[in-house]
Amino acid sequence: MKTPWLVNGKLANLYLLYGTERHLLEEWEREIVKAALPDGERFDYMKIDLNDQPLDAVLDEAETVPFLSDYRVVIAKPATFLTGAKDKKTHNVERLAEYIVQPADYAVVVLIVEAEKLDERKTIVKRLKDRAVILEAKKPTTEELFRFVMDAVNDKGYRMERPAIERLIF
Repeated sequence: MKTPWLVNGKLANLYLLYGTERHLLEEWEREIVKAALPDGERFDYMKIDLNDQPLDAVLDEAETVPFLSDYRVVIAKPATFLTGAKDKKTHNVERLAEYIVQPADYAVVVLIVEAEKLDERKTIVKRLKDRAVILEAKKPTTEELFRFVMDAVNDKGYRMERPAIERLIF
């Protein structure tokens, strides 16, 4: 199975997941957490709702040294401040911009936003594109969907012929 969130076989310190395919965003989130915290340690896992909490809370958590794990995982969503949409809350993007330059090596920060695209004009988006692993969860093509189903079937040790997979996709 593909692991697009790994960089040279290692976890990155900063991820930006965006797109309209919620299932894919959730799958990537689960896989990143599982890779960073293989023992399922929840002391070093924090999920922050950016509608309720400021971005500062995310960075405070990211700068906290892990307690029982190698990594501190911080999931922050929805990161609508990265899009053109009006955000309900004002966030300290300057602090995030500083953090992006030198992220904590023991932290894995995952920013998630369900949006078709990011606001490319924003400086913070440009900086993230330079420094973070960015994954776009877009609607797959028929061929991508076929490969996904074929890989999933093979991973389970089963076999399906192409016509059966095409029928399943249909």
